[in-house]
Amino acid sequence: MEEFWDEVYEAIGEMMFTDKIYVFREIVDEPKTIREIANATGMPYVTVRKYIRWGAEKGLVAVVGTKKVGGAISEKWLMTIIPEVESVDEDNLVIKVKLKIRMRREFCEQVCPFKKDCPVYAEIKSGKDVAPYREIEIEKRTFKGVKAEVCEPLESV
Repeated sequence: MEEFWDEVYEAIGEMMFTDKIYVFREIVDEPKTIREIANATGMPYVTVRKYIRWGAEKGLVAVVGTKKVGGAISEKWLMTIIPEVESVDEDNLVIKVKLKIRMRREFCEQVCPFKKDCPVYAEIKSGKDVAPYREIEIEKRTFKGVKAEVCEPLESV
């Protein structure tokens, strides 16, 4: 059980600290095609397609609102999780981001392996308008120089 969520958290961390986040941010509010995402982000659609496929493998995005399956450019994609940044703290060389991740119905139905035992999923199936969420903290190590514009000479090698 923990392994599944560890992988999801790891994927969210990778998404948050790369340019993948710009792609996925585009489909938080409404489903979009890869071409629409590429136009909005200014990224090549080949790159966007690569990120979307990565997200689909990780269970972060799902195809919605389309009958066509297999035509990645024409399919409409939706984030199955919605990351909301609660706070960002910088502690020495570590950036800590606290997130609240809300799961959409698609995540529960298509991805989550625990839906048979989950009381929240039972509520979703009964027709209640609920959105489960988890709070997580992800970290990223950073590197800093004393001055951004000047390199220091190396005394000895």
